[in-house]
Amino acid sequence: DLVRALGERADVLVENFLPGTMERLGLGYDSLAARNPQLVYASCSGFGQTGPYANRPALDVIDDRHWLETEFITTVQKRGAAVIEARGASSAGSAANAAIDCVRSLHGGTPPGDWTSVAVASRGEYGVPEGLQFGFPVQSDGQRWQVVEGLQHDAFAKEKIRLTTEELIQERDLVRDLVPSR
Repeated sequence: DLVRALGERADVLVENFLPGTMERLGLGYDSLAARNPQLVYASCSGFGQTGPYANRPALDVIDDRHWLETEFITTVQKRGAAVIEARGASSAGSAANAAIDCVRSLHGGTPPGDWTSVAVASRGEYGVPEGLQFGFPVQSDGQRWQVVEGLQHDAFAKEKIRLTTEELIQERDLVRDLVPSR
């Protein structure tokens, strides 16, 4: 009753329950908007309101090690193709948005204790050979950036870093003769 009363007078309501939970409690958008038509109602979930994973709590999936190490990685690897399939057009807009977000994080600074991922020339961090372009956690104060060092990685993450490093070295070596040396 207290939450319902607040919903009737609130300007904004944000909820992050599994889809359908608020409706079962009588606190869904339709119920509250009937009494408070000006209400801005936002629902946040790990996987959206519909689809195959809609009823999976995000925290449960994040804690599902097998899912993280298999299906999640596969989904991320194929995200460009998924954007093209969904939009029927290039995923260049998505890539451009990522570039803009990166510049914004570096220019505007990252929040204290937070970082963004940026591909930069390695200085040997995390065992990545010096000079190799690699995605690192980076913090910025808006003037200067630096790689966040000292993050601990489990065996799975260390293996992924090793494999990625090997792939990048192979790619670099394939084009070495095409790039003029200094």
